Amino acid sequence: MRFLLVTLLSFMSAMVTVAAIGRDDIPRVRTTDRQIRALLDEGLAHSPSLRALVGRLARGDVVVYLRCARLSPRLDGQLTFVSAAGGFRYVLVHLAIDRPWARQIATLGHELQHAVEIAERPDVVDQAALARAYTHIGFVRPATQHGHKSFDTMAAIFAGEQVRREILRSSTAEE
Repeated sequence: MRFLLVTLLSFMSAMVTVAAIGRDDIPRVRTTDRQIRALLDEGLAHSPSLRALVGRLARGDVVVYLRCARLSPRLDGQLTFVSAAGGFRYVLVHLAIDRPWARQIATLGHELQHAVEIAERPDVVDQAALARAYTHIGFVRPATQHGHKSFDTMAAIFAGEQVRREILRSSTAEE
């Protein structure tokens, strides 16, 4: 009986905690990778543009998971739509692990801009809807080595370049 009471009280406490946290306290950009965490922290410390992208995501319903990956030499990053569930949409961003630090942070800015583009389009709820949206707002990139169609936008290209300039400017100022 005592075990049942403790279990019930623990469950109720967890439910109150989840209810108290609320939707706005759920982190929208997540990683369990230490290298990616360090990249993100460095980018947030030195790039106002990256901070603005993360801030825009914090107000939306898109949750971004960041991971390192071995990507083709032509690809620095890749965003994949994962699912829509529980009032959130989930995307996965892979960043190439073998690129220079500033380039990785710039790629992070590029991919987070794509996440913002998804956040601005509530109709993007699966991979097919994502492809339809990008045929309107972006352009098709040449096929990857696996033959997958990929898209890009000028906004994401600009965001990546802007983040890169800010990171390089801050590292020059610190030297």
